Amino acid sequence: MNYGQLAAVALDPIEKKPLYHFYPGRVILSIGSYGCNLDRLYT
Repeated sequence: MNYGQLAAVALDPIEKKPLYHFYPGRVILSIGSYGCNLDRLYT
């Protein structure tokens, strides 16, 4: 139900990602979706 929907978009320092070996000191576009797509009564 949440396919293709973004929950967060941010520019992060590349050192936070596993790609820190490439282009140190740059920023990277981070996108994230909703964590769980199961229908539950609790969160």
